[in-house]
Amino acid sequence: MKEIAPQAGFTPDKMRLLTGSIGALESTIQAEHLIDDLAQLNQTWDQLAKIEAHKQWGKDLEPFVVSGTSRWEIYRVLS
Repeated sequence: MKEIAPQAGFTPDKMRLLTGSIGALESTIQAEHLIDDLAQLNQTWDQLAKIEAHKQWGKDLEPFVVSGTSRWEIYRVLS
């Protein structure tokens, strides 16, 4: 993540990793990225698609992910 994220525009001050603690599965690991808007998210995904190391990471991770179980959640800050 430290090698790929900066290439896609993610900076350490706008990222954090979380894991389940109370009321969530302890095996859950969540990467949280702060973005300005959905246009920035699309731009980031476009950048990720061009990074060979990210493609390889996906291939390396594939045997450990149950097909159809990954999901994205996008939250909006209200205040």
